[in-house]
Amino acid sequence: MNSLFKVILKGRLAFGTQKSYDMMIEQYRRRLEQYYKNDILLKGEDHLSEESKTIEVPRTLIPLCTEKTWKNTINMFNELRSYAVAGAMHIWILDSEGKQLIQEVTIIPQGDKFATTEYNRGVSLLRKQGREDEAIDSLTRAIDKYPNYEQAYERRGVANHRLGRTDEAILDFTKSISLHINPEAYLGRAIAKRFLGDLVGAIDDLDLAIKNAVPYQPVFWAARRIKGECHLELSELEKAIFELKLVTKRAFKPTDPNYLHRRKAWEIYAVTLEKAGKVEEAALAHKSAKAIEVPSELTTMDKNNKKNILMPA
Repeated sequence: MNSLFKVILKGRLAFGTQKSYDMMIEQYRRRLEQYYKNDILLKGEDHLSEESKTIEVPRTLIPLCTEKTWKNTINMFNELRSYAVAGAMHIWILDSEGKQLIQEVTIIPQGDKFATTEYNRGVSLLRKQGREDEAIDSLTRAIDKYPNYEQAYERRGVANHRLGRTDEAILDFTKSISLHINPEAYLGRAIAKRFLGDLVGAIDDLDLAIKNAVPYQPVFWAARRIKGECHLELSELEKAIFELKLVTKRAFKPTDPNYLHRRKAWEIYAVTLEKAGKVEEAALAHKSAKAIEVPSELTTMDKNNKKNILMPA
């Protein structure tokens, strides 16, 4: 008997032009009928939109499917991404009870389209200290070529925030959200609002980041951690404890950006517990914090006044 799996899908691929969309549709239908024999996770064509020239899949849980079905779906998206200009499709494969993550796949556009090339260049520059202005130039060129490039607006917002252009960052994050609901843009706007002292507005956006992410995405836990910090600043101790307890109990892999923030999360959790009068729990939290070595990456970030750095792409 074949093993069964739970699968979560979420994402969007945008094809930009009618020509690219038509080529994608032709390939999609031909491969679906002739090669995959309709054995993929998506049924019907409700996820296809000629008006917006996209494939869009809201967060969807497939309760049970075979390995062949989810592998067919991944292969299909890998074939279609060469026609796409923007977006990302996320697929999480879990065991049949939904308790263990078996595989995580993110499918992004892969081709030589100008907008995609400039976006990827901008993202690469953004990972290098002091290259934010160059990143903005590349991301702006991507937007000029494809005005609905929501990811490019979100990444440009990150660059603007790092350069202290907070108002411009908020405009970029807001534009990204208006084009497509994505948790990264909500997180970015929340961090910018917090920087301006708007803690209530920041929490509202963090709630939306959490709502629109899944627990397997780093942005989900970054939003919870920062939300806990905001509640602490507002002296909403029980709310802060709720968020920080979830974050500190989570086991992050070294490849997860949240791994670098484990000690900080435990330290803030300990302070929150102290303020709430939970002395014994606070002592244990302090002990857990001290047991975690401070990563050199965070030390460098702090020295360069980038404590509010956003999650990498």
